[in-house]
Amino acid sequence: MLRQTVRSAVHVILPNGPKERTIFRGLAKGIPANIDFKWDTAFYFGLHEPVLHQHYRRLLKPGMQSFDIGAYRGWDALSIARLTGSQVVTFDLEPRSIEIVKSFVSASGLPIIAKQAMFGNGGATIDEMSKEFFYPDFIKMDIEGGEAAVLRDAPETLKRGPALIIEVHSEDLERDCLDTLHHKGYRAVIVNPERHLFSESRGYFHNRWLVCERIKQLL
Repeated sequence: MLRQTVRSAVHVILPNGPKERTIFRGLAKGIPANIDFKWDTAFYFGLHEPVLHQHYRRLLKPGMQSFDIGAYRGWDALSIARLTGSQVVTFDLEPRSIEIVKSFVSASGLPIIAKQAMFGNGGATIDEMSKEFFYPDFIKMDIEGGEAAVLRDAPETLKRGPALIIEVHSEDLERDCLDTLHHKGYRAVIVNPERHLFSESRGYFHNRWLVCERIKQLL
């Protein structure tokens, strides 16, 4: 209750409506974006999933090309492009999300492409998108439950060993992803969320991330 009261008070104090602002802290610090404090407060102040920041900084190097599967508002795409200075293709099922991403990142000048696509359930595959754009060096994925199936449908891309950060929302999904990645020669570090004033409440009983690097070359 206190947490919600404080959050509401902060949003009353902050300016209303979207406006181009320079990101104050975090992975995208110093980059302009179309910030609406109704949605973007945590990201603006560097508090969007801060437990992952060290992993993004360790995995992402200048020149790496990336896929962001599950765009939402474009926060991760902007951070990834800021760290690599290279092309990011960010995907989302919802046309409205694609329009929000385009608006959000437009002022940044960073090479971000937003594409509408559904992954899994007979939709697009990572291998297909790799052939259309490029084979990514890094993939972030959060598609609310279809992650393991999408990994299984990406043999050609995973053969090249991109690093991955995958958000999982159930124990069964986590086990399925870990099993699939193990057979692809990957090692995964499990990262648990940390609660803070502006942390998201996603309503999941099980919610954490798999930070994945390939340690074994497959024949």
